[in-house]
Amino acid sequence: MADEVLAMSISLTPDQISELARQINDAISGLTNIDEIIEATRADLARARDLERRANQAKLVAFSHATYSWP
Repeated sequence: MADEVLAMSISLTPDQISELARQINDAISGLTNIDEIIEATRADLARARDLERRANQAKLVAFSHATYSWP
């Protein structure tokens, strides 16, 4: 995935990037009760991290089986 991200290119002009940054800042500045939002999504984040960990373990197992040479 890291290689895919590094291979990506952004075809925005500096003015477009500045406008996008302004829009993001506007959206963020309108948020209220951020602590409540973080607390409400804490369990979801923990579950997502656990699923990622399990997926990585499964990938390692699959890779080790794919590269193992049977006698």
